[in-house]
Amino acid sequence: MGVRGVFGLEDYVVIAGILAAFFAVGLYFRFTGNRQRTTAEFFLGDKAASVIPVAFSLMASFMSAVTLMGVSSETYVYGAQFAVINASYIIATPIAAFLFLPVFFQVGKVTVYEYLSLRFNKTVRLVASLCFSIQMILYMGVVLYAPALALSAVSGLDIDGSVLAVGASCTVYTALGGMKAVLVTDLVQGTLMLVAVLAVVVDGVASAGGVSHVWETAQESGRINFFNFDPDPRVMYSFWTLVFGTMFLYLSLYAVNQAQVQRLMSLGSLRKAQYSLVLQLPILIMLSFTTCFSGIVMYAKFKDCDPKLSGKIKSYDQVIFYAMMDVEVKPYKCGNFGDLWTGIILLPFYMVEALSARPGLPGLFVSGLFSGTLSTISSGVNALAAVAVQDFIKPFLFAKNPLSERTMARISLALSLAFGCASIALAYAARALGGVLAASFTVFGVVGGPLLGLFTLGMFFRFANSLASFAGTKMPRSSLPLSVAGCGNNSSVSTALHVSMPGFENQGIFEYIGSMSTMYYTGFGAAVCVLVGIVTSLATGGTRKTKVSDTLLSPLVTWLLPSGDEPVEPMEIGHLSSPVPENNGILFQKNSDSSIDITMKNSLLRDGEPEKSHLVFN
Repeated sequence: MGVRGVFGLEDYVVIAGILAAFFAVGLYFRFTGNRQRTTAEFFLGDKAASVIPVAFSLMASFMSAVTLMGVSSETYVYGAQFAVINASYIIATPIAAFLFLPVFFQVGKVTVYEYLSLRFNKTVRLVASLCFSIQMILYMGVVLYAPALALSAVSGLDIDGSVLAVGASCTVYTALGGMKAVLVTDLVQGTLMLVAVLAVVVDGVASAGGVSHVWETAQESGRINFFNFDPDPRVMYSFWTLVFGTMFLYLSLYAVNQAQVQRLMSLGSLRKAQYSLVLQLPILIMLSFTTCFSGIVMYAKFKDCDPKLSGKIKSYDQVIFYAMMDVEVKPYKCGNFGDLWTGIILLPFYMVEALSARPGLPGLFVSGLFSGTLSTISSGVNALAAVAVQDFIKPFLFAKNPLSERTMARISLALSLAFGCASIALAYAARALGGVLAASFTVFGVVGGPLLGLFTLGMFFRFANSLASFAGTKMPRSSLPLSVAGCGNNSSVSTALHVSMPGFENQGIFEYIGSMSTMYYTGFGAAVCVLVGIVTSLATGGTRKTKVSDTLLSPLVTWLLPSGDEPVEPMEIGHLSSPVPENNGILFQKNSDSSIDITMKNSLLRDGEPEKSHLVFN
């Protein structure tokens, strides 16, 4: 069992009250409106969402507890260079909003992978859907582990109970309220995240003697290191990895990820979706800069007594909690999961004064932390249910005998519960991936990169075919100086944690690729997919026998390389002289009698199974 912490009754009341409020939101949308009786309401909120809640929802899911914990600890150990990552957000946001997003609104489907069926074929769609499902379940395990670690450290709960409390709460309200509950709770959770990080910064700056002292301390230790232009791709954090590497990670989430695109589709119009995506950018940057600065504030406080070197915490992922409450973490055994940690909180005098005057502040702080996880998991659970229903259940199990919308909505609820339980079960595996921030980059890099490449291939290369879509589909760091000289009973002096790897300079090509920064994983995977896809398309004749509809291409492509075809209304004239092979978009086929069939799929204009219209010219 865990070691008892110092969480007061007020703190538990705050956390329980917030979770109860989220549960109430789920109940409200379950028994109001259409009561989640259709998949359109459950997955898209009847396409009646508002811009601001969606903007906060996008930000809250992207800036999960992984980010709140990971970025602050990375900045504490390695310096403020991580703040450069915001430049990648500025570059990537208009790309996602104006080059990728319009295609999904033109197609008008529930899942982004239905696009792949229209552009390539059903098999490509299923493979991509399966990859996303695996990716999202693994990632939800990572982001669920992070706040569970925090909650156990400051409350005395064992980590099993923390995982269950956080995971079960968001699973239940998401299953009950669908997309509407996700968006409303995300708005509150995004606000709590901002409040929590600002609380760390304000408290830390006050205790350190002001902003100027914090900045001077960081400069003296070399932590004001924004611009590292080392071109070596094995450097974990440099200007190039943070700007260009993260740009592809951002695009894999905001441009083609089902969870993010699905919420944008809930707005009902492309203009509102683009506005919401742009609106979330300043909110995201504000939280990102604040989180980075919190790491600098933590260093100003612990520059003479590093909590990890002094043995008070087990991992730098916990430094933000130790900074707020002076946590001492001790190992203990928990079932079959090995050495885990729980917290014994020893408050310094000034923090005791602050908390005694404002009871419940620790509970509010932890609530803000796991709000990031609640947002990520709730949107992930809803997206996974949408993919399961639209890409697997409807087309394969009930294609010939469709179930009623009410029955499908009930199935969606059951699937949401199942995926939530799966994320809870996999949360414990997150520790095997190492640091929580690197773990998140690993998951999205390995899977998100090829998926980004697949959509890029389809939207930006008119000649890419289905064969191409199939064919397509870290350097050790040195920390900055840390010290335990001011820890009292500890006789150690300041040190820098340097990591070396013998023979690093003599790596082979595969070892070299394997040791590159995790920030490049997504871009590398996408580039390989696109390049292999281009070569395969050219080698197999591309789309010479077919005509790809402009509806399936990015506006940039149709503007630079217009097809020159006049739009044709779906209609049927004459006869169909020969069977039309399965294809997508528009097919031109020459018949034996010199007539020409034009086959169009007007499924781009309505939901349901694709319908074909034929034109025959003699």
